Amino acid sequence: MKNRLKPEIKLESEGAFLSGRYALGGTPISAQAMFALALCRGTTLPVVWVASGVGEMQRLHESIETLCEPTDRSAVLFRQQGKDPAIWGEHLKLSKQCAKKESPLFVVTSPQALDARVPRPERAENSVRLLRVGERAAFAELTAWMSAAGYVFGVEVYSPGEAAVRGGILDVWVPGLARPVRIEFFGDEIDSIRFFDDQTQCSIEKVEAVELVQVFPCEGEDETVLLVDLLPSERIWVDVDGVAPLKQQLSTGFDFYSTGLFAVSLDAPPSVAERARRSFVQKRCMEASAGWQVHFFFETSGTFARFEELYSEEAGFEALLLHRGVLHESCEDVERKIRLITESDFYAYQTSRNAHARHAKRFKKQERVSEAADIQPGDFVVHVEHGVGKYLGIVETLFAGKPSEVLCIEYAKGEKVYLPVSQAHLLTRYKAMGKKQAKLHTLGGKKWIRDKQNAQEAVEDLAARLLQTQAQRQARRGFRFAKDSAMQAEFEAAFPYTETPDQLTASAELKADMERSRPMDRLLCGDVGFGKTEVAMRAAFKAVQDRKQVAVLVPTTVLAQQHFESFAQRMAAFPVRMDMVSRFRTRAQQKKTLLATQQGEVDILVGTHRLLSADVQFKDLGLVIIDEEQRFGVEAKERLKALRSQVDVITMSATPIPRTLYMGITGVRDLSVIQTAPQERQPVDTIVVAPDDEIIAEAIRLELYRGGQLFYLHNRVKTIHHVENKLSSLVPEARIAVAHGQMGETALSETMHAFVQGRYDVLLCTTIIESGVDIPNCNTIIIENAERFGLSDLYQLRGRVGRSTTKAFAYLMPSHGGAMLSSAADRIGAIQKHSGLGAGFRLAMRDLELRGAGNLLGAKQSGHIATVGFDLYCQLLRRSIALLKGKRPPPLMDVVVKLDFLDLSPASDVSGSGAYIPYSYIEDENLRLRLYQRMSALSTRQEIRLMKREIKDRFGKLPAELQRLLLLAELRIVAAEQAIQSVVVRDQTIFLAPKGGVASPCGLLSKTSASKQLRDLIKMVSSS
Repeated sequence: MKNRLKPEIKLESEGAFLSGRYALGGTPISAQAMFALALCRGTTLPVVWVASGVGEMQRLHESIETLCEPTDRSAVLFRQQGKDPAIWGEHLKLSKQCAKKESPLFVVTSPQALDARVPRPERAENSVRLLRVGERAAFAELTAWMSAAGYVFGVEVYSPGEAAVRGGILDVWVPGLARPVRIEFFGDEIDSIRFFDDQTQCSIEKVEAVELVQVFPCEGEDETVLLVDLLPSERIWVDVDGVAPLKQQLSTGFDFYSTGLFAVSLDAPPSVAERARRSFVQKRCMEASAGWQVHFFFETSGTFARFEELYSEEAGFEALLLHRGVLHESCEDVERKIRLITESDFYAYQTSRNAHARHAKRFKKQERVSEAADIQPGDFVVHVEHGVGKYLGIVETLFAGKPSEVLCIEYAKGEKVYLPVSQAHLLTRYKAMGKKQAKLHTLGGKKWIRDKQNAQEAVEDLAARLLQTQAQRQARRGFRFAKDSAMQAEFEAAFPYTETPDQLTASAELKADMERSRPMDRLLCGDVGFGKTEVAMRAAFKAVQDRKQVAVLVPTTVLAQQHFESFAQRMAAFPVRMDMVSRFRTRAQQKKTLLATQQGEVDILVGTHRLLSADVQFKDLGLVIIDEEQRFGVEAKERLKALRSQVDVITMSATPIPRTLYMGITGVRDLSVIQTAPQERQPVDTIVVAPDDEIIAEAIRLELYRGGQLFYLHNRVKTIHHVENKLSSLVPEARIAVAHGQMGETALSETMHAFVQGRYDVLLCTTIIESGVDIPNCNTIIIENAERFGLSDLYQLRGRVGRSTTKAFAYLMPSHGGAMLSSAADRIGAIQKHSGLGAGFRLAMRDLELRGAGNLLGAKQSGHIATVGFDLYCQLLRRSIALLKGKRPPPLMDVVVKLDFLDLSPASDVSGSGAYIPYSYIEDENLRLRLYQRMSALSTRQEIRLMKREIKDRFGKLPAELQRLLLLAELRIVAAEQAIQSVVVRDQTIFLAPKGGVASPCGLLSKTSASKQLRDLIKMVSSS
């Protein structure tokens, strides 16, 4: 029954529509979509459909995509530009399409976009390049064209508009594409084109062709035209709710249709809501049996399957027409007996999201590449044996009598250590805690030995206490949840987007914890908008399936309202009853809710710290979900600490407080990290600028021009209305609402609701919006006095925008006057530097450095961390914990390998015996260092195979020198497996030294090629 007989409108006489302008008023979006498709099928003229607004345009386009047939014209979305390179790329392609006149256009747009200027066809022709596999393209000429077109060339590609060249490989992220592409050349012939993951830098899917488009928009009237001038004069133009002089008023025959259904609430428990839905379905079955066309549209396979499961036994069910797809606004034509019912109307929920990326392709999870600049020349580093030094870079020097590529580290008194690249993993970037400054150690001095010994003793003591705490937690008995039910699978299938690999992993970890008999205590760390809430919802649904209650604890009233609405919408199709306690509810409402909770009638209760009050009693609490724990006070945290010993606890945070992150990293608490960005999400442009009325007015007008909304943050209630007057005079056309914590509950609730509904353009507010507020149409935030906020605060505030596929902007405006304190400058510098997707975890690490980890379990460890660095400290702690658990700890030192038949310097002219990364293969020093570090840390042959595959994918065919370097890594692994601490070859004689022993001759190598000698040596060592 799925997707058969799609609903459509038959025009009375095809071809009856002449060129001209038409009006269409008061028509549901679903009916508009049917009429627009019928119009395109009945004419060869271009069709322009002007929706009543930006949101309506998006929803109409989604509805058309659902209803169209493969033979229909593709609907081209024409959006206003608004400094978004992706939209500029769309305009270029549209202009080029108009010039070709191969097939009639079907354009869906909005009134706001009609004054957007697009490039003239002749300019567009030169601004788009089509590349196909097997075709020829002069490599040098292509990269020159890309530079002129605005692409920024760097080492690697991480965001739209960037490009990178490595030998015969060209990486480029074309604005408008969901992912960057890797184009591999053989000479001037295109050998392959494949999409790759910007976070792992590994290829994921081959394609046959790609279009490169210019990044920067054309400017000036001589290079651009309006859409109306671009299209042929013979065209059909339809204005929805239009007021322009029009030729004829149109009618579809369809009216809005109300289902009369309602969502689950305190007054309508799941059983009541379900009775109403079943009665509704029975009536529709009777109508369908009597000759009506009754169409139901479901957005996901989960809601589709649930509908079939619940109602398939109803008489006449087989006469219903069920479809998969996103449709907006139910409608009916009583005369023709056709009715279309959308999922959101059937389950009575409202959504402000569009479905643009709901069915994106899922790719295999891969490990993220480390930050491109983990260690930069000039950074302080820690060497396991020598202590804290300053990294100066990769240099050439004589090593064991031969030129080699080494890492140069400077110590006190100007002394230097030259570290072979094969030992690069022994180097870590020095991270202090709080305001401790790095002090260089003296080579051969006793201070480093003493510092490391003191740190070792301290971590051993701490490790014992941590394990004791963990053992106590493990010993406690909690509720053991059952394995996933069939309804759990349906609920997860009803997620209207494609899960990221990290979401799936985190969800599996949480559910596995719930199925154990000990209470769960897991930190779920993920960037804002990366889908932590969905993961928590799946855990909550699992708890409800076992008849347990769930408490969702949030720091603010506004966030409580939003979480309540999100949970209610997500679970609308399932028998889950939820409610909320916050100051948005009256005392009488709260009293009623608490009584129902105590009696077990509420499954999920959302609330602020009010949930921790003594009068809040659950009948059978099984799971507590805490959002942004760092924002709760001391008393609340003590109450939560007591809860952790009784029930399962999930703590969600984008930038967890340093102490919490530290506990997660060192294994005290279970940690799940979501680092994968949802597809097509763009990083937020972070702009630091002095307060300026012109810039403020331009930013507001730009957002209004593209049909969006914005936050203006002024964190003083006393003067907030003065700012309101200033903004009204700067941008008189903007509709401004004010929101702050001192407003009455009703007024604040109504203001926030009206803003979410789009009745205001600008929300002038305090930090009341800081945590979790999710308004996809809001894509600009202006923050006054930015220097007064902490790093986590700035990050959370910036995270309020950029939660859709639209390009977002964050303006940080430090106050007028003198220079900022260095700490404030550091915070603003960090937030500006870490503007990429998934930056939250790295910002929290930076916060560890700026603030310290706090007093963890009463152990004052910050002094030890300051002496040995955070990374090495964590490594020592993990080793101590592993030893106390009776496990084999990871080695701090690796096998020493010295082979006189290999050349380790890329500068040497000796061919056939080199083992290094040639400069011609990878030129960038930071990238070379990162690869050297990763290669020297390889610990299994499988890791070597994966590394080889990744390098070939990213940089091209491996040169012989690099293959020998990987053989060298394999030799170290084999030696470690055989408990050999050193492998030396001198004049063809092999010397092996066992752990704790002395080197002794063990055989001779035959004089062959360097690669053959390495392979022979690996065989010999592995059999020793």
